[in-house]
Amino acid sequence: MITNIAQKEEIKPSEVRFTRKAIRDHTKWSDHQVRGSLAQLVDLEYVIINSGRNGSRYMYQLLWDGQGTDGSTFMIGLTNIEELQKKAQKTGILSNLAVSTSNLAVIPKNLAGSLRPACGHLAVLEKEG
Repeated sequence: MITNIAQKEEIKPSEVRFTRKAIRDHTKWSDHQVRGSLAQLVDLEYVIINSGRNGSRYMYQLLWDGQGTDGSTFMIGLTNIEELQKKAQKTGILSNLAVSTSNLAVIPKNLAGSLRPACGHLAVLEKEG
């Protein structure tokens, strides 16, 4: 439904606004099923309520924009590094936006930890050797 509307209106799927009635018409679900499913999707932050309060019509939008369909990992609402670099170069904010992990801290393996665990008995120390 959303993909068809987005293609027809030539917009991104995340820009499509839809109502519960549109979902009921498309899926042939009851109002109870649509309300419950949308509430769960809103709670999981896949869908946002765009407008609607106290008797006015509720409009919804997807937060998902089609990312990950190729199997790649993504997080909804976050811009990937390549897009940030392009934007930074366009605006001239940072001409040398380099992604580097060389300045990340390395945690030594031999640091002393707590002898007392969060709960339970005392931790047993093992001798290295």
